[in-house]
Amino acid sequence: MKNRHRIHTAAACAAGLLVLLQVCPARAGDEAERLTQLADTLEANCRAKHEAMQQAQKSWGKPMWEQERVMQDMQRNIECECLPARVRAAIPQLSRAMQANKKDEFDAILFAQTKNCHVVGYRQYVGRLCEVEPGAAKKTCECVAAGTDKLDDETVFSEIMASYKNFEQRVKDKTVPKYEGRMSAIEKACGMGK
Repeated sequence: MKNRHRIHTAAACAAGLLVLLQVCPARAGDEAERLTQLADTLEANCRAKHEAMQQAQKSWGKPMWEQERVMQDMQRNIECECLPARVRAAIPQLSRAMQANKKDEFDAILFAQTKNCHVVGYRQYVGRLCEVEPGAAKKTCECVAAGTDKLDDETVFSEIMASYKNFEQRVKDKTVPKYEGRMSAIEKACGMGK
């Protein structure tokens, strides 16, 4: 398990957010239509990407680990279901921000949708992962899940993003120390990594 669950959760939403933040209306009055098209395109592209990934994995001739399957399901749920649905639900607010040319407000609304998908995706992923972890790893996973359940959404989101940022830094520079935050403390207390 380790902290890859946090890294993959952040990566899944980061890709969608980059696309969403590039939205700008071609002309006044078409905001809702463009946002609907964006959500539809985001969902369609995501499903095509995950279908291609599945086909590629089949061609390798090796079965996937159940843990990896859960991780892929989590990424697909965040990118293909949660983000498009949250954008559609926020179209009235997003349209008003676009009409008023309030980019900061528009970005903040999108960011809130993305944050929701991060947190919901993470919590669902950890719960499902614990169901497929074998033996002692299952108890460790359940301990981590119980510990993170006590954290508020803002903390979970901050920890996910900090872990992802640290991961990117360590890929570029091996001397950068691993991020140790509140989730890391929970994982250590549960015996993860021993």
